[in-house]
Amino acid sequence: MSIAITRAESYDSGEVRRAFARLFDLLGYDCENPLGGIIKPGDKVFIKPNWVAHQYRKSCKCQDSVWCTITHPEVIRATAEFAARALQGKGRIRIGDNPSIDADFDQLRALVKLDDLTTSLGVPVEILDLRPLRCVDLKDYGKKPRYSKSWK
Repeated sequence: MSIAITRAESYDSGEVRRAFARLFDLLGYDCENPLGGIIKPGDKVFIKPNWVAHQYRKSCKCQDSVWCTITHPEVIRATAEFAARALQGKGRIRIGDNPSIDADFDQLRALVKLDDLTTSLGVPVEILDLRPLRCVDLKDYGKKPRYSKSWK
């Protein structure tokens, strides 16, 4: 297995894609369909971002942005686009995580603005909250009867 590291100077979509292009080049992947050697038409692809919370946590005094806590949506978007290219219209993509028990997944989805991927990539895309339970108020943490189901 090969490993490559590069840096994007910003989260601008073009800069993120250029960083991916550098990675794919370092790995020797086909620039037209870089994930085609890994993902085949008809596959089921799961993308697992790091979605810890829907907002910056005040307990993290040394940080000042939610983007230090969760994967930036431009990275997820580019990954999904490359996966969809490899699927060639056949297969499906699921993007999901198991955020903190008190994270508001609807607010997280609104923050990352990726819902357009569910209709724009030419394959079915689902965005999933994988938590079995959610604690709406942390004062109720440990009191399971007060938890709600995350999924609908």
